[in-house]
Amino acid sequence: MIWKFNSRRVVLPQDRLIYLRLNVDIDRNMVSFTCLPLSRLSGINRGSEINAEEVGEFYDIHWKNTHLMFPKKLLDDIRIRFFKTSEWYPLGASMTNPPQNGLGYFIQNHQRVWEAHSPRFSSMLAAIMVHKKMIDFRKKGNAFELRKL
Repeated sequence: MIWKFNSRRVVLPQDRLIYLRLNVDIDRNMVSFTCLPLSRLSGINRGSEINAEEVGEFYDIHWKNTHLMFPKKLLDDIRIRFFKTSEWYPLGASMTNPPQNGLGYFIQNHQRVWEAHSPRFSSMLAAIMVHKKMIDFRKKGNAFELRKL
């Protein structure tokens, strides 16, 4: 069976709605997975599960009360352009003052693959990248650090 998607509602951090046209046929054998936020993976019992489904060249995400889609190439862009070495980098998910060497700052100021530029999305993206075995993480004090595998 082939599913045909014509439009999807996508919620962006600016609370804007856009309609993303997908004129592709997608095989029913879509890959879906659930990953845990870094806080739950590190033993802290808080944070909402992230439900993801690969839809063509996009990930369809349901996280907390948020439903969004982003292109798969975003994860490769982050792995190549942000993680320059195998050193540890801060997650930096602060909305008000993300560290300049953190993933949140990179998403806010440098990535151009996806319309969403909130540092808050760094925690969701990092959890997916850990699940896909693209990066590793550790808890250091109250913060999380990430590195490329």
